Order: sequence, then C-alpha cells, then structure tokens
Amino acid sequence: MTPKQASPETINSLAESYVQLKAEIAVKEEQLSEIREHLVGIALVQGSTPARAEKTTRVETPAFTVDVRQGHSFSIDQKKVETLKRWLDGLRIPYLAPRLFKKLFRTEERYFTRVSSDDIRIDSAFTASLSKKEHAKVLQLFSECVVVTPNRPSLEVKRKEVEK
Repeated sequence: MTPKQASPETINSLAESYVQLKAEIAVKEEQLSEIREHLVGIALVQGSTPARAEKTTRVETPAFTVDVRQGHSFSIDQKKVETLKRWLDGLRIPYLAPRLFKKLFRTEERYFTRVSSDDIRIDSAFTASLSKKEHAKVLQLFSECVVVTPNRPSLEVKRKEVEK
C-alpha cells in the first residue's frame, strides 16, 4: 500500500533502487543482444532450411533448436506509381494503359500491387502490344514503385524435451 506522504528518505531509497535496476536491465539487454546476434550468425552459417520453411534457417543440438526467420516487407512508392501511370497513358496504344495498370495495381486511396515484375514478363497479351523498349520501361518503372525492406531476422530458441 502506498502512503499518502512519503518521506524524502523513502523517495531516495525507491529512486536509487529504480536507477540501479534500470542500469542492470540495460546491461542484461546488451548481453542478450550480443548473444542473439551471435546465435543468428551461427544459424545463418551452419543451419539448414527445414521443409516448407524457406525463410527459416535452423540449427539443432541435442538440447536446443534455434530457428532464424528472415523475411521482408514491401511498400509502394505512390509517386513512382503516378510516374508509371503517366508513362503508360502516353503510350501509342490508348486501350492498353488502363488494362495494364489495373493488372499491376488496385486503387484505393493508395496503390497496392497485384503482381510482381516477373508476372509482367509472362503476360503475353500485354507484351505482344509493347515494343521491347516499352516493355523494359514498364518493368523498370514498376520495379521502382515497389520498395523492398528486409526485416530484422527473428530468433526463436526452444529447449528440447529430455527423454528419461
């Protein structure tokens, strides 16, 4: 229960404990971070990829399983999408621009991708209508629209059950 009026000595004692614990936590977090980075490095170098887990690297010992997952996130550069849209609108084939743009993006208040740049190469209905130079330009502009950011690897360490 907290008293209504704390003495200066009580406040000093609690504040001192707080500062000490905070410092200890900072030291432990730094140690934990170093161990984490070391385990991630070991798993990436020595680990293998488990079945159906292409973004995971695993290293196992008799006592532990260490998994490192490396993913990425991507976002859409709205200004680059507008550049691509304007360029498509300027093509010599007026019906192509809206169709191709709708295949690449869905529009809300922002643009969201529907396909990857590899899908554009495969779509012969659109590539037949474009010259090689125009096709290359579409790929280049589309790749500029998508900003890929690697995520920090996640680390999961599990202790294995010991059989008796």
